[in-house]
Amino acid sequence: MAAKIIHIDNYIGRWGYSKELLRFDLNGTQKDGAVLRISSLGGEVFHALDMYNQIAAHGNVEVLFAGPSASAATFLAMAAKRISIVDNCFLLVHKVMAGVDNYGLFNEDELDELIRNLKVIRSENREFDKAIAHIYAKRTGRAHEEMIRRMRQGTWMSAQQALEEGFVDRVVEPDEKVNFFSGRFVAMVNSFELPPFPVSAPESAGYPGANGYSPENRSLQKPTQEKEDMTTYPRICAVLDVPSLENAGEGTYLNEEQLSTMEQTLEDATGSLINYDTAMSQLEQSRQVNLEQEERITQLTASVALAESERDAARTDLDSSRTELEASRETGRITGETLATLNALLDAIDPSVAAAATPEAKASAIRSLLSRMPGAGIAGILDKGDPAPSPDGVNWELINSLPHNLDIDKNL
Repeated sequence: MAAKIIHIDNYIGRWGYSKELLRFDLNGTQKDGAVLRISSLGGEVFHALDMYNQIAAHGNVEVLFAGPSASAATFLAMAAKRISIVDNCFLLVHKVMAGVDNYGLFNEDELDELIRNLKVIRSENREFDKAIAHIYAKRTGRAHEEMIRRMRQGTWMSAQQALEEGFVDRVVEPDEKVNFFSGRFVAMVNSFELPPFPVSAPESAGYPGANGYSPENRSLQKPTQEKEDMTTYPRICAVLDVPSLENAGEGTYLNEEQLSTMEQTLEDATGSLINYDTAMSQLEQSRQVNLEQEERITQLTASVALAESERDAARTDLDSSRTELEASRETGRITGETLATLNALLDAIDPSVAAAATPEAKASAIRSLLSRMPGAGIAGILDKGDPAPSPDGVNWELINSLPHNLDIDKNL
């Protein structure tokens, strides 16, 4: 069976030709393949990226650019196994665009919020541009930075230019000649806010209005005014290092050398823009790093302040402890004097106590003295009729009442 022909000639997205519709159309075409005939001015990045991945995963899809195609309609096709373009078509690659609609009166705070939101959108667009440039670079074999420059330039390229720069694999003859400079198509290009077609289309295009200017498309390009005084453009003269430009009678033109100089100047300017974008990106990153460092410094400052506060509190506690220690030492000296008086009182109890060298020894001597008085009465209970002990601690009454002592008394 022949490959399935799928027409993508509408807006890329939910309101036109969507990623869901492509998935439906590609279903069951793996064996015989599919050919996408594209003639679209682009649409939503999200849908186009998904469609690019579908085509890459399918592996058996060819693309034919059958009409002028731009933006999302171009990079979704870069995953095809072969890309063709009819010789009277154009392609446009450009940087991602985001809709910005902010109308009204804003105070300072609202303007700051608006600026922050716009910066977020700009950062998101930059990341999308990198992803799309990578897709173009992978297909064309050219450097990523070169694709960024081509996207920033944002101008239409002819079929032959697309072939030379590697965006397509071959140029084919169209089935029919179509005037893409018609008023309807010009209106479509303008509604998408895309750049107009080049002033001069290839002579081989073979359709009316190939030079980009005809009665029906006067709004597309403004023709060069005859005998225009180009010396009124001092910057161009300064770049070319000439006092004025040549005038051939019917108009003012640049010769090949001057064109080469202008081309190089534009190339240098494009490089400068890339360097500017890179510098701005690095500046933004540096600002973020500085914010993180400032936050870290704030945290460290707070930690140092807390440590100093704890250090001061510790010093206060240490000073208080020293004061208490000095007071304790003073109290200790008073206690020592009292202890000396107490030791003198203890030494007076008995010579054995006085002979003891340490408080522990004195206590032991006192316990020994007490142990030698088994008959000693307990203070405060003598009213119970217990016999009062003798001063020397011996119960003489008991001893004298013993039978043998009584017998001795009788003999005496």
